[in-house]
Order: sequence, then C-alpha cells, then structure tokens
Amino acid sequence: MRKKSIQLQEEESFLANEKGNIRELEGQIRDSERRCQRLSSEAEAKERQLEAEESRLVLEERETMKLGAEVAAGRARIKETRALRGRLQARVEFLQKVLAEAGQKRKQLEGSTTTAEEKAC
Repeated sequence: MRKKSIQLQEEESFLANEKGNIRELEGQIRDSERRCQRLSSEAEAKERQLEAEESRLVLEERETMKLGAEVAAGRARIKETRALRGRLQARVEFLQKVLAEAGQKRKQLEGSTTTAEEKAC
C-alpha cells in the first residue's frame, strides 16, 4: 500500500508539473498570438503606407510627363517663333532695301525735276 501511495504522490506531482507546463505553454501561446496580431497590424499599416507612396509616385510620374510635354511644346513654340522672326527680319530687310531704292529714285526724280524747272526758267 505504501508503494501505491508513493506512486500516487509521484503521479500527482507529475500531474501538477504538467499542469504548470500547460499554463506556461498557454501563456507563450497568448504572447505569440498577441505578437502575431501586432505584426499583422504593422504589416497592414506598411501596406497602406506603400499604397499611398505608390499613388504619390504615380501622380509624380504623371506630373513629370505633363511638365515634359509642356517643355517640349515650349521648345516647339520657341523654334516656330525663331523661324517667324527670321522670316519677318528678312521681310523687314527686303522692305528697307525697297524703301532705300525708292528714296534714291525719288531723289533722282527730284533732281531731274529741278533741272527741268531750271531749264524752263
């Protein structure tokens, strides 16, 4: 009977020890679940942050493309304006030449008119 009593005490001690181990494991499980939940929340926050950054990047890319198009259009306008300026400048030079020639002819005509008037007198 004494053997049974000792064996029963050993079993009770083993059972108490196992219950303690179970409580410890349950605590570790709860800690792991909390850590998992925290990490999951952090991952979701990082994903939202990444999506926001990707959206911002897309907007920046669109803005860059828009500015690039505006720069290209501005360069085209500058090129057209320079070409127009060249044509207008050539036209002005031509007209100045024609005007100078007309002035010289007028002087010649005035000179010949004066000479004709002098001859008439």
